[in-house]
Amino acid sequence: MIGPVNAFTAPPKWKRLQLRAQRVPTSLPASIVTMNAYQYPELADISQTGAKLKGSPLPPKGATALLRVAELEVLCRVVWVNEDQCGIRFEDVVSPKLLKQIQLAGAVELETLST
Repeated sequence: MIGPVNAFTAPPKWKRLQLRAQRVPTSLPASIVTMNAYQYPELADISQTGAKLKGSPLPPKGATALLRVAELEVLCRVVWVNEDQCGIRFEDVVSPKLLKQIQLAGAVELETLST
């Protein structure tokens, strides 16, 4: 159980990582699997601790899912949904090496789409 947080208490470890994790825009096909459905949104941005997905349909807020993008396969939880976008928080921190591979692949895809 997490106790009260005040100005003198450090935030939990996952929160500290979330505050520092910078999201990088990308554009890659993804799949997200819940107990009820397979869905195929686009990965819009990603960091070591989470990502934003675009598409329809999307899993509901609070859903636990498995996200697959390129070489990444990670358990996650949907933390917000707004029309055709949702934010997910990863259960485990993504390694910087794997994150960089995804970011590079996404940057190439974004470049291809803009030309």
